[in-house]
Amino acid sequence: DLHYPLRRQRQDVYKRQIYIILNLLLFTFYIFTSIAATKPIYLESLDIIITPGTFLYPLTFLIVDLLNENFGLRLARRAILFAFASNAMIIILLYASTFLPGLPGWKLDTPYNDVIIQVSSVLVASSVSFLVSENINSYLLCKIKELTNSRFLFLRIFLSTLFAVIIDSFVFCYIAFYGSMQNNDILNMIYVQIAIKVCFAFFNILPAYGCLLYTSPSPRDRQKS
Repeated sequence: DLHYPLRRQRQDVYKRQIYIILNLLLFTFYIFTSIAATKPIYLESLDIIITPGTFLYPLTFLIVDLLNENFGLRLARRAILFAFASNAMIIILLYASTFLPGLPGWKLDTPYNDVIIQVSSVLVASSVSFLVSENINSYLLCKIKELTNSRFLFLRIFLSTLFAVIIDSFVFCYIAFYGSMQNNDILNMIYVQIAIKVCFAFFNILPAYGCLLYTSPSPRDRQKS
């Protein structure tokens, strides 16, 4: 097939584009959920305390799973480190801005500094929990894939995400809210986050299958590669 090299080149370009898009999505969801976590919210009807990012943060595990499946552990870890480094830079820049002299008479100077300091502390917590949990998620996914000979995608996605969300919830909540909230409230928040994230782990299986089928090379291309 004389057109195979050209088709292979297009596939390589396409995979690079997919990698960049997944990186941007990981960065976007991670940064949003980190900043949104500054505000705990109370759902009176359910009598629970959560953060707004609880519902979107599980998507970061799905993205990392897709990176692992399509590009391998090394490039998945590179994406995790990129998001972590970006978050760290945002923390430094935001915190540094609180030391700049405010405009005389500007009423939002003190509230701005208070909010940024709180945001910075939450971003530190999210950075630590993100780096630990996402690397655990990546490692477990690849290990389970190796043990099952690349079978049972649903099993490795669910199990790797399950262990990762438990660790992430405990690490994040205690670093972010220890001392500012009662221990019972922190534990209740952790339990609720784990329950919600585990539910998302089930839903992540379907889009993972869909994305892998969409991005996988055809049998004909596999034979020629």
